[in-house]
Amino acid sequence: MGYKVSDACLKTLKELSDSFNSNSKKELLKSKNDVLELIMSLGFISMAASTKKDEQTKAMVARINEAGKELKDHIDELDLDYINNNVY
Repeated sequence: MGYKVSDACLKTLKELSDSFNSNSKKELLKSKNDVLELIMSLGFISMAASTKKDEQTKAMVARINEAGKELKDHIDELDLDYINNNVY
């Protein structure tokens, strides 16, 4: 059994997944490479959103950055089934 990410991380990933993948098949995380791609995607989303100056967007950027940091910090021990079951 691996590391279970925080509820805040799960909530952020779920919100992003729902907003970006509403009409397409959702891709489950199967490997460390999938997590690395997710972390890179979170970085791109964060950079794009950081150009907006409203408080709601700033709060979301902070949440995205925290989720990415948590995933990166625990990448070798993540419980991918736990993430998949709670996000997708």
